[in-house]
Amino acid sequence: MSSREKGWEALIKNSDRKKLEALVLDFGRRQADFRNFAKLKLQGAGEEINSDQIPYYRQQIRGIYDRHKNKGYIDYQASFRVSEELNQYEKLAYDFLGSGHWNEVFCISAAIVMEGITAMGGIDDSSGNCGMGIEMALEDIGKVLEKTKSKNLRKKVGLWLYDQLQDSAYGNYGCFDDQMYALYQKVVAEFGEDEIEKQYLDYKIGQLKENPQSHNSKVLYQLLHKQYDVFQNEGRTAEADQLIVDHLQFEEFRQIRLGKLMEVGFFEEAEVLLKEGIALSQEKEDDEWVRKWQLALLDLFSQTGDKNKSIQLLKFMYLADPVSLVYYRKLKKLAGEESWPLLRNELMFSIMNDKRWEVECKGEHSFHYPLANVFAEEQMFRELFELVKSSMDMAIVMKYTPPLKTPFGEGLKIIYRKAIKQMARQMGRPAYETLAAYLDNLASIKGGIEEARALREALVKQYKTRRAMMEEFEKLPW
Repeated sequence: MSSREKGWEALIKNSDRKKLEALVLDFGRRQADFRNFAKLKLQGAGEEINSDQIPYYRQQIRGIYDRHKNKGYIDYQASFRVSEELNQYEKLAYDFLGSGHWNEVFCISAAIVMEGITAMGGIDDSSGNCGMGIEMALEDIGKVLEKTKSKNLRKKVGLWLYDQLQDSAYGNYGCFDDQMYALYQKVVAEFGEDEIEKQYLDYKIGQLKENPQSHNSKVLYQLLHKQYDVFQNEGRTAEADQLIVDHLQFEEFRQIRLGKLMEVGFFEEAEVLLKEGIALSQEKEDDEWVRKWQLALLDLFSQTGDKNKSIQLLKFMYLADPVSLVYYRKLKKLAGEESWPLLRNELMFSIMNDKRWEVECKGEHSFHYPLANVFAEEQMFRELFELVKSSMDMAIVMKYTPPLKTPFGEGLKIIYRKAIKQMARQMGRPAYETLAAYLDNLASIKGGIEEARALREALVKQYKTRRAMMEEFEKLPW
């Protein structure tokens, strides 16, 4: 240390009091470390400040580990340097033990433990320094439990221990879990395990709620569900019901609330609840839950005998995915023979004008699957045949051959003859597989099997060297 550096103590001792006070205040405004240290040193002995300093100390200690990492790992030599730097916090905890600042001892020790166990997977701790630091920190936490007169602090330590015991890492890197469990049992002996667990739920739920990103988290849901079970088991029905009402962003809680409303016949409230659920699920783009809420709403309308609302909902559900005919058929059944033709035409008009369902085919041709499915369902075979024919796509022709082969067999034969002639010009097994499929579909049409056999024989004679084609033809069942 230079002579210039050594003079700082003399400067402080000889400074004007007001100037020194101004210097300290200015430094304190800019330095969180100094503010905390001054607050602790200047308060009366034995007084407790129960602020949560764990995040602050964790940040400082994490910085020590991070500084000595090389490609994410702390080697043997670097582990000693880490230990030397951590010693300042261990000494600080020791000093606070001596002055009776129990909360600060706990916060420092908890930070050493948490960051130490996090670092264990990426450090060469052959020396045992890191593990020893965790062990000593846990011993200091034990001293806090023995010496503090604050029930709140002992409970706070108990909640922290309970939380840490959920982490299997403490058992993976030694017997720290045993050491922590022994400390936890001391707290349980005073407050009871149920009380600690209930307070832990309150603490963790409150912690998660402070973070907007955790509003819909699975962890928050699981903790809330545990709290709901506690309320139910203790007969605190009103609190359990309120918990559900306050957290309807979770689908499972909305289901519970829905069940209770349906039990007592509050159908209007149930309808509102379901519509809100649909809207929330749509915002989250969760199609599975959208459909679940829609089906529940449909069931509600069925129970209340509201046919008009059922029809409107089924229309909406069908038009959202008209490729499937499930809701179309339900609509047809519900509407009845007299009302169905008008409703059917309305649905057909809607899907015809919905370009999302048009599939591009060869050239400038396109195909509308939902419309084709309706034509097939309603046995509108002429319309179906014209739609299929206009696609100029043989995959589509083969798909709709079964419903069309009786009413429009001759028209299909013309299409297959042309397709077989064109495909025969191509070579390669994929082409031969397609050729065999065309022949097989032609054979399925009334009067088509003789023609299919004749075409097969003609192709065999014309292309005698195509062994792969012969192999595909041999697979035909006729």
